[in-house]
Amino acid sequence: MSSEMTSSYSTSLRSQSSCWVEVRQLPLLALLGSLWTVVELQLGNELHWARVPFAGAVLTAAALFILVTVRQAVPRRGSVAAVTFVVVVLKLGFGGPGAPYTALGILIEGGMVELLLPGAGPTFFGAALAGAAAMSWCLVHPFLTQGILAGSGILRVYAILIQRSATLFGLQPESGWIVLALVWFAHALLGVVSGVLAVHFSAKIASLIRPAFPITARLSNRGVA
Repeated sequence: MSSEMTSSYSTSLRSQSSCWVEVRQLPLLALLGSLWTVVELQLGNELHWARVPFAGAVLTAAALFILVTVRQAVPRRGSVAAVTFVVVVLKLGFGGPGAPYTALGILIEGGMVELLLPGAGPTFFGAALAGAAAMSWCLVHPFLTQGILAGSGILRVYAILIQRSATLFGLQPESGWIVLALVWFAHALLGVVSGVLAVHFSAKIASLIRPAFPITARLSNRGVA
């Protein structure tokens, strides 16, 4: 069963790789990109001020839902990338001093989802894989932005991550690698669940969105014929 799912997923990726997003589909993508930006700015600020642990994972789960809906509404290669571009530009314009670091994370996150979701539309396997990858990136992102680009040092970022994770899971910080493995597994599992749930609900949402963009709907339908 697993090999059949993988084979079907790979075939879908290859068969749809030439179906790229068209210019007349951009208004819908801009709308969904704006929605993602609002989530990043508003929910991100609320989580920051509330000091919610692993707030990035919460934002990534919300982003996965939006990006899977994007692929469902516009089942073309480049649809997720276009939305990601919109969010990166808006984030750089309105995100404040730390926006470049966040924008870099969004860019990589969106790139992963673009590559891993089949062009013909999201599948459960593809969305689960994309979700696990995006959530795993949440753990790597601070090492790149804070540890390297901001100059805090990788070891310092590692120590903070282990301390927070150990406190959250009720473990001793001395069990560093065990804590790291546990927090990675929790992130990956959340990504898989988020991706699968997004596929389950996004079809209905996409069907409600498309009538507002009739040209986009017709182009999308031809793209998956």
